[in-house]
Amino acid sequence: MVDVHTGAAGRRVVGWGPVIATVVAGVFAGLSWAPRWEDDFLLGVLYLLDVASFAATGAFLLSDGRTGRLGWGMIGASFCYAVSWWWIWPPEWHVGPVPLISFVLGYGWFVVGGLALVRYPEPALRRRHEQVYFVTLAVWVFGGKLVVAALSRPEWKRWDAGAWWPTIVADRPLSELVSSVVGGGVTVLALMLPVLLIYRVRRSQGLERADMLPATAAAVSIGVVGGLYLIAVQLHVRGHFTDGLRALSTLAALVAPVAFIVSILQRRLKSGLSEDDIRLISRSETIEQMQAALRRVLDDQTLVLAVRSASPSGYLAPSGYPLELGEHTRWQVEVPDRGGRSIGALLVDPTLHRRENAVRAAAVACGIALNDGVLQRDLTTKLSQSQRSRRRLTRASLNEMQRIGHELHDGVNSTLQAVQAHLTRIRVHLRRQMGGTDQTTELGDAVNDAQAAVQVAVKELRDLARGIHPEVLEEGLHSALRRKFDGVPLPITLDIDDRRTPLEVEFLMYRLASEAVNNALKHADATAVAVTTGVADGVATVRISDNGRGGARAEPDSGLEALREGVRSLRGELTITSAPGEGTVIEGVIPCE
Repeated sequence: MVDVHTGAAGRRVVGWGPVIATVVAGVFAGLSWAPRWEDDFLLGVLYLLDVASFAATGAFLLSDGRTGRLGWGMIGASFCYAVSWWWIWPPEWHVGPVPLISFVLGYGWFVVGGLALVRYPEPALRRRHEQVYFVTLAVWVFGGKLVVAALSRPEWKRWDAGAWWPTIVADRPLSELVSSVVGGGVTVLALMLPVLLIYRVRRSQGLERADMLPATAAAVSIGVVGGLYLIAVQLHVRGHFTDGLRALSTLAALVAPVAFIVSILQRRLKSGLSEDDIRLISRSETIEQMQAALRRVLDDQTLVLAVRSASPSGYLAPSGYPLELGEHTRWQVEVPDRGGRSIGALLVDPTLHRRENAVRAAAVACGIALNDGVLQRDLTTKLSQSQRSRRRLTRASLNEMQRIGHELHDGVNSTLQAVQAHLTRIRVHLRRQMGGTDQTTELGDAVNDAQAAVQVAVKELRDLARGIHPEVLEEGLHSALRRKFDGVPLPITLDIDDRRTPLEVEFLMYRLASEAVNNALKHADATAVAVTTGVADGVATVRISDNGRGGARAEPDSGLEALREGVRSLRGELTITSAPGEGTVIEGVIPCE
């Protein structure tokens, strides 16, 4: 039904589909209104426009690569709206299942049309409460109408008595009661539709909100006017007032297809960039200014401009901080230079897929500006400042840990040693004063237990102090690791370069080796571990390998992940190779400058 072809820019272009759909739906509506053209010409014109515009909009949506499935909903709404007016037909036209189709599907245009309005511009409902609403609406409208039909006769519902009707129990009072309940429920649900969309608009922002506003306006007009008409019907209001509301609801229904057309045209008009947009991007003098310009041009206040660099992660944010693009769930669009080589990436809202041409045009303009060199110098300056700042923070943190370790060892440890000396004096005093009595034995045992507890506390305190900052590290990494692994029930081969590096580098290498060996002992079932370090060309390396079961990963909030962040803080990189059954190799590379 829909004829589309691909234009030069790769965008699908609408062909004859909407025209054919409009003509077919228009002819169908014109024939359906045949009995009333002389009496209600203007209302018939509105009816024909509604049916034809719903069908045309459906065909138009089907031609759109991202909203195609919504088109079937609008075509379904067109058919349901057409049959909803078949009650105007003369009795001789009430043949076969025609009355039942009109009776059951009459309000269906509101169900499928409303579903299309809420789903747009996405092809499916994303929120649980929206799904519950439309399931309830569909069951209430279609199921409720079938129940009413099963409890009634066709003549009770303005159809010819000889029409086919699925009567099970003909009970007029019960039928009227159920009909009122169904009608009241439909009225309430109709008034809830604009509330649902307004709530959705309030939760949206940027591009998504702009796309939703026309559909929301349509839903408000249809829901309010249609709700008032249904209320009048439920209250059995007759005369010109009800006729006016019916005509007004017909006019309001025309707003839905108009809203879709406006939204689609609005999006297509904004599919590229204007000269002002390109000029705004090209005039940026810093990374921050360019990111702000891109956010304004693409209407995405969460956009991030990541620029390729020599950092371990490969990308830097405008602030100079390394970015891991693999950790982001946003749409990543490459920023090419003049030669087509990727020099950065835009992390944008996934809804911008609907304006892909504009996003890629912005990325190209951004790449040209980056390639000019001005912004690259700004990036280099920020990177240098950021690296120096992170190194200062790491050194300050290390100095603080060293201070805490010294205070624990020299302060609290000295106090515990004094307590142990006092306990020894107490034990000697007890022996002199009380001889060998039972009481002396009990007190002596208590003193011995206290001394043992103090010795345990001293040992734990020393271990804690060494963990915070190993004092022996001041003698060199080789000496510190040899003492650290002394007594470990696992063969450990040490090949340590004796050349000294800055204290913060040695400390990270010590912690990395300690964590890796500890993991091999606890989790890997390894029978041998090798630790190798080296210093060359201003770069320190540490490599820990084991023959365990493998499968190690730097999970979030794990010890290895914390060490990886520490290594990166000194512009280094940590790699983990750990295939299942093939052991684990952890290697850190840390610049010494």
